[in-house]
Amino acid sequence: MNKRLASRYIDFLKKSTDYSEESLEEIRYVFLSLLSESQRLVLLSLIFGAFGLIKPFLLCLIALVFTRSQSGGLHCKTFWGCFFVSFMIFISAIVVLPGIAVSQTAFLLIMLLNIGICMMFAPVQSPNRPKMSAKKRRKSKIITTASVAVIFAFLLLIGEKNSPVFWIVFLQNIQLFIGGIYHGKEKWFCKKGVVRGI
Repeated sequence: MNKRLASRYIDFLKKSTDYSEESLEEIRYVFLSLLSESQRLVLLSLIFGAFGLIKPFLLCLIALVFTRSQSGGLHCKTFWGCFFVSFMIFISAIVVLPGIAVSQTAFLLIMLLNIGICMMFAPVQSPNRPKMSAKKRRKSKIITTASVAVIFAFLLLIGEKNSPVFWIVFLQNIQLFIGGIYHGKEKWFCKKGVVRGI
């Protein structure tokens, strides 16, 4: 359904504008991403809202806007697969992992590790996404690294060393690390239907 809507929208743009094919492909990707993300976020919001967890969910979501939107990561092949993985990540960050005590030393080590991962691997780009220029890749890397550093520094400043936001950023960077390791094997992964980059 989403692909049909995207195709109709792109056909309309072809007839009414003089966008290049490259621009149309970028618009198609953004359109499909927005549709899929909005549908998944509505469902997740309803679930976490029903259990009185909407506030930590929204805080985690804001953190991801500043990190994952630039860095990329891993996606499952299907909508429901991606939804299930997203749900498990959010529930882990909000409910499960905050029960683990994190010392200041461990926090600082994790912070440095996460910054290093961003500097080394961001952004991990999907083969479905129009190829980014070297300039855009550098910009995404800088934004991702700076965002992660600022989030961790702020959490350290306010004494929230094992908050849901800390864990959601940590889990996102684990995804980024895995995506970065397999970045050279994206074609194989997509062909096998295992995972895809953002």
